[in-house]
Order: sequence, then structure tokens, then C-alpha cells
Amino acid sequence: MHGPMRWIRSAEIAQYKNQGPIYEWADGPAYLMIDRVAYGHKAGAILCYHNPPVHQIGTAGLYAFHDGMDVVFNKKAELEFLILCSANAPVHSGGDLKESLIKLQATLKRKRELEASGASGSMWAQPYSWKPR
Repeated sequence: MHGPMRWIRSAEIAQYKNQGPIYEWADGPAYLMIDRVAYGHKAGAILCYHNPPVHQIGTAGLYAFHDGMDVVFNKKAELEFLILCSANAPVHSGGDLKESLIKLQATLKRKRELEASGASGSMWAQPYSWKPR
């Protein structure tokens, strides 16, 4: 496992005790781990998100991050603190713009083809109903 989780799950931090996972997700080099921890006499959690840079929006890692935050939120009454630890960014904003441009170009091309073939207005609207892959 790459990133900071190796250290977080070690016993090298004074007064810190890792009490086991609350939530785990991994996909290739990306991962999200949420562990219940104690520091001194306080109970808490540590969320460690490691997602190497990607160039698209809506990655599985980002969805896992949102799911993990829901788990933490549902346990908020049991926790006195939350530590967020992350390496790299969940998405790069240029990626979603490029993906949108590609979809727009394909949509406009298809609309021109439909218009040239004499298709009805309702058929022209079909390319605008993008569906997630």
C-alpha cells in the first residue's frame, strides 16, 4: 500500500492507538481507509485518502470518498475528533472540461447528421440526452 496509510497503521505515534478499520476501499493504487483510533483517552477516526492524479470527473475513488464520509457522519456521536489525511487530488478540473468538450463535439456532429438526413425535431433532441458510461 502506497501513501501515508502504512505509517498511520503503525504503532510509531506516541499516545496513538489504531483500533481497526471502519471503512476500506481500494482500486489499483487508489485507496480510502477510515480507521477508528484513540489518542490518549479521546476516541476518534482517521480518514486517509490516497488517489493518484486522474484526468476525469466522477472516478470510483471520488465516489468511495463520498461513501466513506457518509460512514463517518453516521458515527459522529461516537467520535470526538476526525483527522483527514490525503495525498494527491481527487480530480483535475481540466479533465472534466476536456470530457465535456468531447461529448459536446460528438453531440453536435450527430445533430448535423440527423438534420442532413431529414430527421424530425424530436430525433435531433436524442443526442442531448447524455448517459453516464
